[in-house]
Amino acid sequence: MSSRKNVLSNLDESINDWAAVGADLADPVPAADDAANAAAMSAAPTFENQGPPKPLLPDDNVTDPTAFRTVNVLVTKLLDPPYNCVDPIVGGVKMAGRVKIELAWVKRTLTEAHFITNPTLGRSVLRNDSKVRTHGLAAGLPVGFYHWLCGNMEPNRHSMELNTYWAMKSEFQRTALYPQ
Repeated sequence: MSSRKNVLSNLDESINDWAAVGADLADPVPAADDAANAAAMSAAPTFENQGPPKPLLPDDNVTDPTAFRTVNVLVTKLLDPPYNCVDPIVGGVKMAGRVKIELAWVKRTLTEAHFITNPTLGRSVLRNDSKVRTHGLAAGLPVGFYHWLCGNMEPNRHSMELNTYWAMKSEFQRTALYPQ
């Protein structure tokens, strides 16, 4: 019994020692400078104040349609979804003649720099100055897909998939708004 008391008293001493060390290390938190916080928060990118895009790839210019990874190249990539997106199987049923595009794949294809979060929709949409938004239709992006990427499309009230775009295969091809 005495050995148990010794162990418990040693444990109490250890806890007290650690508490003392923690008290020594704890410095009071300096008061926040409200002006500095307000300046930092006002500069944070929001849907209204997007801030400059940050390219994720070397020499990738998000706004210039003729810069590295031109808008034509990006539209071509967007119109070539992974194999499992064409005629996808959903709940054991093959959705023949359909294309299922997920926003995560689009963001990986274009890079995050082209997107900003729209709090109203609860998902990412193309930035106002993204070359895909400004020149995508001219490069042949289908109108419905373009509107979904920009957040201009009314969300489907019957669908829980905000981050998914469904289209018919016949609609999901390069359009020629400006024939050559």
